[in-house]
Amino acid sequence: MTDIDSVRQSGQKTDTAAEAVSRLLAEGGCIRSSWGQQHAIVRNADLARWLPAAAELIGTPLLRPPYAVVLSGGKPMARERYCRSAKVLMGGTPEQVLDPDLVATELQAGAAVKFNRMELWSPLAAAVAREFGRASGKQVKVWGFLSPRGEMTFPSHRDPAHVVALQVDGRKRWRLDGPPPAGPWDSLADVEPSAESLKLSLEPGDVLYLPHGFAHCAVAESAYSYHISFALEGMSAGEVRTSVVKGIYDYLDRSDGTEVSPENLPGILDDICQSLGMMAARLSALARRNPGQIDLQAISGMFDSLRDQA
Repeated sequence: MTDIDSVRQSGQKTDTAAEAVSRLLAEGGCIRSSWGQQHAIVRNADLARWLPAAAELIGTPLLRPPYAVVLSGGKPMARERYCRSAKVLMGGTPEQVLDPDLVATELQAGAAVKFNRMELWSPLAAAVAREFGRASGKQVKVWGFLSPRGEMTFPSHRDPAHVVALQVDGRKRWRLDGPPPAGPWDSLADVEPSAESLKLSLEPGDVLYLPHGFAHCAVAESAYSYHISFALEGMSAGEVRTSVVKGIYDYLDRSDGTEVSPENLPGILDDICQSLGMMAARLSALARRNPGQIDLQAISGMFDSLRDQA
């Protein structure tokens, strides 16, 4: 595992979030040259000023779970401890929304806050996510983590995405446990520490890139640490398999009420075999395409064309 911690930004300020992201992912840059192979660090990247402070997020009007969750010891707290009841829609049922004062109390007591899917509700995060999407061609989801000293929000794990983590405030110590295995792996499983684990710290403004599936965990080293992670997602093997199985399920005729008998069962099974053979042929044709032309929509379109021919 190669440490390219020494790579630094020039210090030149950019004028737009698009330029800041473009600078990070530019051809020949440390992230692009490390893409999918190894981690990369960019010190003092000019990106934090385009993103919201933790206090801004907590103060977002009518922000509510699951978009923000307060954690203690890595586990969600009872919402009553940090939420108040409010009517989000006129005439609607009261809902629990974040109470900034209650959240502040829990933070002082050592709690952490996880901000989920920020691209859906934070305009600033959404704008930067769009730039990462344009630059990478990936779907981008955004998560934020505000944690007290010594808090490890999650044990070592692998994300089914390329991760760009920006340290916005405070200092965080990361442990990197290496790339995923060559075969299938479970994105929900914890990862045992590696004998070759690498430890590094991020200061405000620093960016850490982790390839798809690269195992990691992090602990706050300062009184509080706040970082934002951009998950740059592509297709996963599980999504492809699920899409194919769903396509088969949707394609096969489940409305036929004919009673099965020893006489007609062979014909029914033969019909199924023919249908599955046609699907296998289409999948083989897709596999021979240019990889850049294959996505979940192409797989769905294959089943649509089979239905049209039926």
